Amino acid sequence: GEHSFLFDGGRIEDYLKRNTERLDIDYSKIEFIFISHLHSDHIGGLPGIIEECGRPVLYLPFTFPKTQTARGRSYVAERLDFITQYAADTIHIKHSVKMRDCFYSTGMMEEQTFEQALIINTTSGLIVITGCSHPGIIGIVKKAKALLQREVCFIMGGFHLAIMDPRQVKEIACELRNLTQFIAPCHCTGEMAQQIFKEIFKEDYLEIKAGLRFKIPRRSGQL
Repeated sequence: GEHSFLFDGGRIEDYLKRNTERLDIDYSKIEFIFISHLHSDHIGGLPGIIEECGRPVLYLPFTFPKTQTARGRSYVAERLDFITQYAADTIHIKHSVKMRDCFYSTGMMEEQTFEQALIINTTSGLIVITGCSHPGIIGIVKKAKALLQREVCFIMGGFHLAIMDPRQVKEIACELRNLTQFIAPCHCTGEMAQQIFKEIFKEDYLEIKAGLRFKIPRRSGQL
């Protein structure tokens, strides 16, 4: 409808601000900001727009990744200190929770990165949006299905497969082919893995780029 939500904030302030302005996005209408995990490339860009966002609610993981360096944690903590002063509320998520209308968090899934994924419950099925899928993309999708007891129609985001063996990537892609109709891997997925997904999903593979818009059908069909 008329609602506006933001998933993650990229790494660089100028890039996020420039892209949103070119898309003519009204920052003041952003009602909540969902952060998948507290790494610099998912939160670093937010200070560039947060002052104009009209005091959104922040949904953050409940703690920093265990594997994060002290320098990386300090960088993110500094930006969090700046960002939170412009938020109406800051909610730290550990377990799955319903946020607004049809939006849900998977909650944390392992004890390393403390990453959450976003689930959107639509009439066509579940949309799962991931930051980096550090806990494993298969596990994330299966948890989304189990939480809402519905089929998944679309998976989009980083799958963290850039350095994985091609045979393992193909196994993951084949399993996901049985779990969703559409797929759009980006960010940390890697070009090799993206090519494998293209070959397996064919016309149901979607290329991601800044400014792309999706219209979700009321029933399963073409995006």
